[in-house]
Amino acid sequence: GYIWCWLWYSKEIGTEGIPKKGELVDLPGDNEQIHLAITFATVIRLAQQLPDNSRTYCLFLDNLFINLNVCQALLALNIITMGTTRKNAVGIPHRLVQLKK
Repeated sequence: GYIWCWLWYSKEIGTEGIPKKGELVDLPGDNEQIHLAITFATVIRLAQQLPDNSRTYCLFLDNLFINLNVCQALLALNIITMGTTRKNAVGIPHRLVQLKK
């Protein structure tokens, strides 16, 4: 089945439940936290609404919503990611950029 979730957005208020400056997100490992911009924090917030029934989810994201930090934060939620990315996105290995060229 499909799961339908959304967060309300307005130009004046921003994205529902997410501070205008983004938010801190826990990463797996050494209790590390990262700051995610609103666009990326929205992905994490929506993913947190998935039912927690010991399943592994896979999210397909386009290049606006994906970078290494987002993938690591989703992995901490037992969610794997797949999608397109920009060659200048944060954390993209140099050898992949070279393959693109």
